[in-house]
Amino acid sequence: MNNIWQRLGRGFVYSLAGHGASYAIAFFLAPVYARAMAPEEFAVVSFANSLRNILMMLMPMGVGGAVVFWLNLHLNDREKRERSLGAIAALSSIYSAAWFLIFLFFGKPLIEKGFGDIGLPFLPYGLLIGLSAFLLSFATVPTSLFIAEEKIGLNALVCTLFGLVQTLLIIYFVAWLKTGAKGQIVAMFLSGIVSIIVYGWFIFKKSPFRLDKAIFRDVSKYALPLLPHSLSMWVLNLSDRMIISYYGKSFIKDLGFYSFGYTVAMVMQGIMVAMNGIWGSVFMKEARTNENAGVVLGKAASYAILLLSGAGASIILFSPEVISLLSAGRYDESAAYVPPVVLGYFFQGLYMFPGMALFHLKKTYFFPVITGASAVTNIAINFYGIPRWGVMTAAWATAAGFFVMAALSFVLGHFRFPLRYRPAPLILSAAMMAGAFFLVGCSAAGLAWKSSMLVAGAAVGGFLWSRDMKEDERS
Repeated sequence: MNNIWQRLGRGFVYSLAGHGASYAIAFFLAPVYARAMAPEEFAVVSFANSLRNILMMLMPMGVGGAVVFWLNLHLNDREKRERSLGAIAALSSIYSAAWFLIFLFFGKPLIEKGFGDIGLPFLPYGLLIGLSAFLLSFATVPTSLFIAEEKIGLNALVCTLFGLVQTLLIIYFVAWLKTGAKGQIVAMFLSGIVSIIVYGWFIFKKSPFRLDKAIFRDVSKYALPLLPHSLSMWVLNLSDRMIISYYGKSFIKDLGFYSFGYTVAMVMQGIMVAMNGIWGSVFMKEARTNENAGVVLGKAASYAILLLSGAGASIILFSPEVISLLSAGRYDESAAYVPPVVLGYFFQGLYMFPGMALFHLKKTYFFPVITGASAVTNIAINFYGIPRWGVMTAAWATAAGFFVMAALSFVLGHFRFPLRYRPAPLILSAAMMAGAFFLVGCSAAGLAWKSSMLVAGAAVGGFLWSRDMKEDERS
């Protein structure tokens, strides 16, 4: 058991440094945007980022998710591992190129007619969004390779260095040249050029591209069900800003406030993604080699959930002060959107623990069901609620969609590969999140009350952890 704690702990720290780099960048760029842009212009940045991210999800067609499985499948055969990796990288590139060509044909009417009120012309800015997505999509396979080989430290280093380059470019164009939202789009395109050079070198060093029809067929069969899953994840993470943009200029200012609050809330997503980065690899190996995997992984998942709840409660409690500090008071209205968005990402964290069983059992066809139902929930709430109740609807739609995803993941994953969760950490997790919502909504609750709640939660969590560690030593 100690080995899994060490692997998870070390992997989480490295993964947080790597995967969390992009979220940290978004967080620390918030003051730059707040001082250089009005809320309306920040809304254009949000739209561009949303469009770029959906293209980056579409382009590889989900084949990045096959890397971890195929490398574990040929764990002791180096030749087959390299052949599979080269074929997966080639297939990912072919799919990405095909989607970029589709975007060239349909991008102009999509941006200029479907979202004309946003005021963003396709040439050159829409095209630059598509090009940057194409270039950045080449990081999918090498990043998955680092995770599969548990080279989380290397992944953290590469992501951090790339993130620094990206940050400097954005600061140069947005703050120094004062080119606003359009400068941010240019900066992201230039960072895409850096990305394909760096990540392309890693892939060709490991295994050159290979055209292998048999591997193409098998990988596509495994990965294509992950495409609707990825699209649904985009809906849950990013479509709300596209939907708000669709309703026109009357919502643009509120979209700017919402997007700024979402940036702060996304720190929670960064923590969740970092945990998922190591959880998948550890789960796969334990499930294949440890006959007591259900107990070992269940205990690890219970304390991972407690860690997520502590992070989520901290972000919720201190978001008003952080937002006021970052924006010099210009975006204080954004704080109201943080708690429900953080709750949504907490639910997404719950989804990944039983959900990994479906990857292990090759039942990836369940993922479109899980995330599809969640996406439908999200879209329905947004389209019905935004015209009636305003932009706050989008924040609660995020929470509702991810709750559906967590519930379905448990139903479809847990009963096929049950984990033995520990009840005490889970109860404390629920109490931490509920307490954070109560205190942040209570005007009389100052920093002392908020800090006291977190200290008390950490003390109880530490006691439970210590008790379980002693139990492991006795067994």
